[in-house]
Formats: sequence, structure tokens, C-alpha cells
Amino acid sequence: YQRRVRGSSGINAEYGDWAKSTNASVPSLATYWVKTHTNDVPDSCCVTNSTNCGAGKADTTGDTIFKQGCVDALFDWFDEKMIIFVAVVVVLLILQLMNVCGMYLWRRCIVHGF
Repeated sequence: YQRRVRGSSGINAEYGDWAKSTNASVPSLATYWVKTHTNDVPDSCCVTNSTNCGAGKADTTGDTIFKQGCVDALFDWFDEKMIIFVAVVVVLLILQLMNVCGMYLWRRCIVHGF
């Protein structure tokens, strides 16, 4: 069920937010899930994915389920690695600048015979 519901808000928000969706195409699926799976989360929310691993985990405080949406987790990971991304971009820019200068000097040597 979550694969069809995932587009609502669970991908962006916390693990239980998808059940509160106001998307017109989702409420029946979310309502069905909430009514038939009391205190459960979808297995795809589990840190270690296995059959029925989300049973009884909706109110858990442990580290057995992901409590953060995928997009938020991706942005947090990117923020943590920002210095690495900036360093890679700066190195690539320096290499490109060296390449342009080297090609200019090489062309100048060929034209002027140095």
C-alpha cells in the first residue's frame, strides 16, 4: 500500500504523516491501512526490512524504524557533506582553469614557435 501512498507526503515528512494525507486519490488507501493495521507502519519504514517488521511499531521510540522522510534525510545528508561537495567543485574549477590556460599557452607556443 505504501508504494501507492508514498507520493502523498510520507516521502517528505515523518513516517506516519502519509496516513493523514488530504490527497484526493490517497485517503481511501490510507484510511484502509490505518483501520486494518492498528499501531503498524509499512515494512518499508523499517531500518532492517523484513516481512511484518513494521507490526506494532507506529509509536516506537527506538531505532527500528525510519522516522524521517526520504527527502528530509537526503537534504540532511547533503548538508553534512556540503564541504566535500564544495571542495570537489572548487578543484574541478581550478582544473578547468588550468586546462584553459594551458591550451592558451600551447597555442601561443605553436603560433609563435616557442
